[in-house]
Amino acid sequence: MSAIFKIHKTITGNCILALFLIIHSNACGQTNKVSQFWNKLTFTKPLAKGWSTEFYVKQIWSSDNNSKSLFADHNQWQLGEWIHFYPGARWKTSFGIGYLDYQEVAHEQSHIGEWRWSIQAAYYLKKIGYRLTIRSRIENRGRKDSTDIRTTAFRFREELKFVYPLGSKIIRGKIWYLIASDEVMFQSTLQPYFDRNRLTAGVGYALTDDVQIETTYVNQYIQRQEQNELDQVLQVNFVFNNLLSNLKNRWKKKPEIPVASKIHEDE
Repeated sequence: MSAIFKIHKTITGNCILALFLIIHSNACGQTNKVSQFWNKLTFTKPLAKGWSTEFYVKQIWSSDNNSKSLFADHNQWQLGEWIHFYPGARWKTSFGIGYLDYQEVAHEQSHIGEWRWSIQAAYYLKKIGYRLTIRSRIENRGRKDSTDIRTTAFRFREELKFVYPLGSKIIRGKIWYLIASDEVMFQSTLQPYFDRNRLTAGVGYALTDDVQIETTYVNQYIQRQEQNELDQVLQVNFVFNNLLSNLKNRWKKKPEIPVASKIHEDE
């Protein structure tokens, strides 16, 4: 358990550091405020015992200098795959690969293609009644811009996430649940080393045991040398578990086997 407390202490320290950097930057520099809409589709499927897979597609729209509409610009799309392994009741390890395309993003160059390789470990401090998770992730980001200039950087992400089902001990069909998380990100070679802080809060609803919809507000502060950015985001996510198998079972008129409390990864 001492290792867990060390991880928790590290996350707490980084959150305090991130808060200090945000306050200092707001006091000393200008911040560009942007309104955005994020949409994500996630498809999960259990594999062999202790293993599961996850595929996701995400799009981002944003306001611009000419319009405050959330859908003024289609800034980014991304897709990726995760493979998860559960070595114990409280641990989850994951390996992921994803591709992102940036379009007219304020703090980046236009039309950047990025391959992202990720490895992470998550520890469930609490699983029944509510879910409290700490997660550490390392990303290798290989990017190429419109002039074919290539850059590679590592990014380190640490998150504390809380999920609370209302009226149930687990997430299952017809259950509402609350979501809250905070994540800090640091980059290895690009300056400044502190990248961003992402604060999320919202609600989710399980339409069935295998279909969930989540609506959240995201406050994302991004620190840059030229100008900092504050993203205020409306996010809508859909999660489908065992979609093809469930459709096949319905076609054959077989009863569905409920799989409760699926949790997807953040990109």
